Amino acid sequence: MVGAPAARPEEAGSAIAHVPALDGVRGIAIALVLGLHFGVAADLSLRSTSAIARWTERVLYAGWAGVDLFFVLSGFLITTILLVSKDGPQYFRRFYGRRILRIFPLYYTALVLGLLVAPRVISGLLPEGSSGQVWLWTYTLNIGFALGLIATPVTYLSHFWTLAIEEQYYLVWPWLVRVTAPRTLLALCAAIAVMALALRLAWVGLGYSWEGAYRFTLTRADSLAIGGAVAVLMRDPAWRQRLLDLAPAGLMASLGLLVVMFLRVPRFYPSEWSVVTFGHSAIAVASACLIVLALRERSWGWMSGRPLRALGKYSYGIYVWHFPLQRVMLDWYSTRPAQPAPSALVDAVVFVTAGVTGSVLLGWVSFRVIERPFLRLKRFFVYSNAQSLEPLPAVNER
Repeated sequence: MVGAPAARPEEAGSAIAHVPALDGVRGIAIALVLGLHFGVAADLSLRSTSAIARWTERVLYAGWAGVDLFFVLSGFLITTILLVSKDGPQYFRRFYGRRILRIFPLYYTALVLGLLVAPRVISGLLPEGSSGQVWLWTYTLNIGFALGLIATPVTYLSHFWTLAIEEQYYLVWPWLVRVTAPRTLLALCAAIAVMALALRLAWVGLGYSWEGAYRFTLTRADSLAIGGAVAVLMRDPAWRQRLLDLAPAGLMASLGLLVVMFLRVPRFYPSEWSVVTFGHSAIAVASACLIVLALRERSWGWMSGRPLRALGKYSYGIYVWHFPLQRVMLDWYSTRPAQPAPSALVDAVVFVTAGVTGSVLLGWVSFRVIERPFLRLKRFFVYSNAQSLEPLPAVNER
């Protein structure tokens, strides 16, 4: 059996041991998001008439699925932590203390810089920065968007709606896990997954905007719940074995369904009815299977590779800063005069490369300057013994 990885200083005292391959899953998720926001903004199909450019852009449009992967992974990890620690002392204090240190410093630093400092220092940089501020400060931006309560979008910070969903999940889920037996919790996860799909079908079926179904908490809760269900099942040796056996077929089946959707719709994006309804469910299942397979270090060791792990380690900072960077770059990029086809394509490649590189660099700096000092304070909220997420011995020998 592979030994439990040594904890990094910022992860000391965690309820579960660090698994490098799950950093790789985070890396995949943030890579998809970067591909969407920089690749699509580069307008490849407008700058080149080649089929390669058109199909590349179609593939990049699917990068929004990275958010779903983040949700499923969060559901799995958070539920695992809560299940491991639910019978221990200071359950809520330890969980919320560690979450606050992980999430709040960077989030509120970005709000202070984006809403209070930047508009006063750089005129016109964030012309819409004052709109919807209350939703940002209270982690409810997704609700404001979904219900049409924000008249003018907060363009440079609009991606924070995903962080709002996660924070709302953190507020509710620990209380449910605390008072619920594992079998009941599993049934609850299944009910939430079905409910979210039904709500999305009803939402778009009644003629409301797809954007609401895409961003509202209850219509997106299935990804978190499916991750939670995997966490419950993986703590049972028999079910853990079944999941590890079934995950490859499950991944292939769900990806096959997504490929069919991809080929049948003009653009694989939530604005399409089938994508915003059944597409989310299929992505959640595929993500859950990928997470299960990530625990099989020997057969899926590529997810533990250094590039993906590095992206995963810095993914929070990359996510927070990449969209403001994209908007600033796009202000320049979109005003460039028209270029001949070869030069226009070079411009697009440079735009994407600079954007991705800049985002990773900002994430790296952010981790060292803002995140890590607070993460070290987790030593004041230590769980007694970290439990391993490594596969069972019999599984590792296959």
